[in-house]
Parts: sequence; C-alpha cells; structure tokens
Amino acid sequence: MANYYRIILGKRHASAEQCVEQGFVGIDYKMETGSGKIIAMPDPSDWNTPWIYSAEFEMDPLAPLPGPGALAIPSGLYGGVIQDHAEVRPRKEVRRFPYQCSRKTIIERYTLEFPTTVRIIGIPQDSAYSSPSVSYASQYRQHGNTVRVTRTLKRGTAAAYCTPKEHQELKDFHPTLQKDVRQQILYDKLAVPAQPSRPDENTQPSATSH
Repeated sequence: MANYYRIILGKRHASAEQCVEQGFVGIDYKMETGSGKIIAMPDPSDWNTPWIYSAEFEMDPLAPLPGPGALAIPSGLYGGVIQDHAEVRPRKEVRRFPYQCSRKTIIERYTLEFPTTVRIIGIPQDSAYSSPSVSYASQYRQHGNTVRVTRTLKRGTAAAYCTPKEHQELKDFHPTLQKDVRQQILYDKLAVPAQPSRPDENTQPSATSH
C-alpha cells in the first residue's frame, strides 16, 4: 500500500504490537465517527514486508436507519486509500516530461453488516478498467444482511518514474474510479408481518338457537 500510510501509522504507534494491544480506538476520518480495533498489522517500518492489516470497526449512524435510505461504502479504521485516489484529481495540464511516481497495488476488502431491522434492496454494480499502466476492479456481493466489497487498484510500471502517456492514462481512468466509489447501497425498513388477531381468551363463542 501507499508509503504515506505506512509513515502515518509508524508515527502513531511505536510498534505493531502496541497498535493491536491498545484495543478499540476512535474513528474520526472523512466525516465518519465510531470505534474500531486493529486485529493484525505488520511493523510499518519493515519495508521488506508487504503491508497488510485487518481491522474491525463499528460506525456511528451515517444514514437514517432502519430506512429507507442509501449508504456509500464507509472508509472505517485507517481505510479508504482507494477513495483517496478517487477524490484527488490528476493534474490537468499535459505533461511533457517523465516525472517521479511509485508502483503500487492496493487491495481493500470490506464486510458490512446491517441490522436485522434493515432490508437491503440494491448494491453497487461491479466495475472493471484496464490500461497499460492502470487497472482496477471492484466486486460487490450480498449475503442476507451482509455486503462484501473487494476493490483492487494497480498503478505504475516497474520503473521509478511515469511517462506523459501514463499520466494521460491515469486522467482517463479517474472518472471511472470516482463513479465506482460513489455508488451506494440501497436499503429499506424490514416489513414486519402482521400478527393474526386472536379472540379474547375470556370471551366465549356465541351460539344461536333456532
């Protein structure tokens, strides 16, 4: 993942063990609030190890529940790196010379669990994009009241620089990424079946004589 996020976590936590052992921490990111817990994370300062971390988090209400409403995929605890790429538009000017850039592969997986009082009526559509220097794929799956999301973004080549052509490819890709991360989950209040009426236990059935 991005070197920037390694550095940020390295400054916040003296070690990966401390990060895991400290328990639940607050979320205050992208207008999201709540609490979460880092489950597993390698040492951010170990540049020889792929940086993969797992977290659980519980969000404060982001949309009216139980509905009806719509909810974008939240970033959660130290997440949303791909969303960051969607929000930052590439430089508009036409580049004439190579420039410094880094090769990266970012994979984000989310499992969102909705309350049992909610009925999910629509999830985002899968997306796919491919060019010589940029590829992206997203997958959304629903299982009952659980929605699982997988997003994979690959940028750059083996070189430590990007060419003007690659910069143009990034600009061409950006609208696709923005459109995907802005998709929402549609939900509504779960309808509770009406209970059949029962006669009063103290009322005797009536009888008619002829």
